Amino acid sequence: MESVNGGTLFLDEIGDVPLPMQVKLLRLLETGTYRRVGSTEVKRADFRLVCATHKNIWQMVEEGSFRRDLYFRVNVFPIKLPALRDRLEDIPLLVGTLLKSLRADKDFFLTDSAIQVLKAHTYSGNIRELKNILHRATVLSDTHVIESTVIEECLAMDASMTTSIEIGKKAQTLDLSASWVDLKTIEKQYIQQLMHTHAGDKEVVAGICGISLRSLYRKLEGT
Repeated sequence: MESVNGGTLFLDEIGDVPLPMQVKLLRLLETGTYRRVGSTEVKRADFRLVCATHKNIWQMVEEGSFRRDLYFRVNVFPIKLPALRDRLEDIPLLVGTLLKSLRADKDFFLTDSAIQVLKAHTYSGNIRELKNILHRATVLSDTHVIESTVIEECLAMDASMTTSIEIGKKAQTLDLSASWVDLKTIEKQYIQQLMHTHAGDKEVVAGICGISLRSLYRKLEGT
């Protein structure tokens, strides 16, 4: 709190704050005072608070999972941002900004057809999902120009992973004792498919899977 004194405190996903912590947060906002962990000295903090969440906080208040008094304390000037699927016209601008933040060492560009593929996608994960797709595309693309085929490949990977998860769920309902083995086999087959698609390039495959090279070797070896 000392570092934010006189500035702005941003709390992302305030809807995930547990009830015991909500009490402490409310006390901080009401009194402007706090104590360091393990200290009895009372300190003061003067800051602007900005919160964000993807949840329906008022519904949480009605359900009792979010304090009513804290809700009215933080909900002074609400700003509702529409989901990405409701503002697809923003995608070209977002793509340019996100690509610069992902790869400052190299300038990437999307073709018009690639942009159209992105506009046709439904984003359940909003901006984070778009960022993930673009990050994957920078790994898969051989040049600084990202074609529509690369974007389609990125989206197909998510679809393939979803199918694998659904297969694992069905296996679990049929035979609980075999569910772990089935899921592990599906994961290994998926990684082997990626290895085949990318000519055995382990660094690329590890990047797509979001794991380290060491973890990838362990998964390929089945340990």
